Amino acid sequence: MSRWLHVVVVLAPLLVSVFESSWVTRAAAQPSGVLVVATHEGSPPVPRALLTEIAGLRFDGAPLLLGGEAVASYRDTVSREPSRLGADAFDELSQSTRRAIRHVALRQTEEARTLIANLLTSAERALDALNREEQGARAVLDACLSLARSYLENGSPEQAEEHALACRRLVPDLAPTQTHPPEIHELVRQVDARLSRMRASIRVESEPSGCAVFVNGRELGISPFEIRAPQGSYRLQVRCDDEESRVHSLLLGSEPAVVRIDVALDRVLRTDQQLALVYPDAPALERQGHEHARAIARSLQVPSVLTIVRVPEGWRVDRVAVTGQVEVSTWVAVSPTVQSATLAIAALRERRSLDVSGSEPRERAPYRGAVDESAPTVEVTPPAEMPAEPERARRTTPTRIALGITSTAIGFGALAAGIAFHVRTDDAADALDGASRLTPGFVGLVDDFDQARRRSLVFTSVSGVALTLGLSWLALDREKTPWWSWVLGAAGLGSTVVGVISVLGDRACLDQDCSRREAPETAGVAWIAGGLPLLALPFVQLVRGSRSPSSRQPETTLSWLIQHDRITLVGNF
Repeated sequence: MSRWLHVVVVLAPLLVSVFESSWVTRAAAQPSGVLVVATHEGSPPVPRALLTEIAGLRFDGAPLLLGGEAVASYRDTVSREPSRLGADAFDELSQSTRRAIRHVALRQTEEARTLIANLLTSAERALDALNREEQGARAVLDACLSLARSYLENGSPEQAEEHALACRRLVPDLAPTQTHPPEIHELVRQVDARLSRMRASIRVESEPSGCAVFVNGRELGISPFEIRAPQGSYRLQVRCDDEESRVHSLLLGSEPAVVRIDVALDRVLRTDQQLALVYPDAPALERQGHEHARAIARSLQVPSVLTIVRVPEGWRVDRVAVTGQVEVSTWVAVSPTVQSATLAIAALRERRSLDVSGSEPRERAPYRGAVDESAPTVEVTPPAEMPAEPERARRTTPTRIALGITSTAIGFGALAAGIAFHVRTDDAADALDGASRLTPGFVGLVDDFDQARRRSLVFTSVSGVALTLGLSWLALDREKTPWWSWVLGAAGLGSTVVGVISVLGDRACLDQDCSRREAPETAGVAWIAGGLPLLALPFVQLVRGSRSPSSRQPETTLSWLIQHDRITLVGNF
């Protein structure tokens, strides 16, 4: 067997290890939840000490989505505040549109396309505001169709039609003005007929229903409302009783999408420095706070939400699953000390409910306020189901990652040394070919060969063991061992069997006067070292899957809360 085949055999588990490690990295990057502050009018600001402690909080090895990062994510993917534009913006848009049309008429193609591209890029950012006024919508449509006209005049009807379709996404309802030639009017009619046959559509529902629906700023109907539309990004909004909702984002694909807008949630949601819910009074906060926080978590597709809630005794921090159950709660005073905030968040990390709002810390049952399961939810992304619990396959711990990386690094080092000594072994064997005991320096050549072979065996063996451990630590926990893991295990079994046969089957050669380079140890150990990590992978995942929380019977827990004339029992059975 060539030296390079040995290298490939040993490198095989490394490639799997790197593959699995990249999954671990992605899992660690996925937030474990989102922080939402829920208060009512007149509440004091959230204590800085509490926010500082929460900033370092991690669940299941993953950080929380909070602060400016949470705000940016929500604005980009879910909804943002309505845009506001002054009269100057409309005047500038109209002037730019007229210049673009003039460039097209004069056959100044490059100038026209550059100007129109920049114009549409700027218009895209504030379509909901620009298109509210017919003047702005006309300017956007005229500029867009001018580019389609340039394609027609340059003999590219297919490009012209595709661009006109994009224009219909920007302004879905207006007809071209008389400034455009008949060819453009006919093109728009063809595009509208094509849209009527498309499968892709947007259905806008609202709570309450019967609200005016705006698509890219154009008022098109009353909710529930449906429109066929080309693929691309859209801004959706409703207006109920002269009160406008936030502007919701949608990226439409080739399949129909449904957007549900909860006007009550949009009314209390704030996206400034923190994702915050601000209610008119404490009863409204108590009724709707958790349900609205869960809707935010579902929209951001995170498995849980951490809420900081204003309560009479100070602040309560709850971790709420998207399924609705409050998993753990902690209480702090209105102005907590750094020590009490640290103690409260430490208890939260350990999944203990602790009240540190008084003079002495005391254990309490988690907050069990009723969550209205019938309340409307917000689903603003095209059908993408969010699992109720985070995928078990994505869970790991920092300790395991550190051990896996360390062991893999040792395996890499041992592998490099093993390859180096393997090459040296082959070179020494080449030097021994044709030599005899009478050859000068024969004893030194033999010693070089034996020493290189032994070191190659040692380092290759260490590499196999280290990579097996590293791959086992880095392998993701899975409730069910995937099919590809069994395939790799079968390949590892085959490699191990070949190695054992190579070592044991050629033993007779060692007892005879064979060439030293025909000794089987180096090749056999290389096959075994390459096979063991692959062979171990499915069994590691199988054992971990059988021990994962979802595959075990739930542990029986019980806590109680004595409150005036009532005893509340909380258990997991």
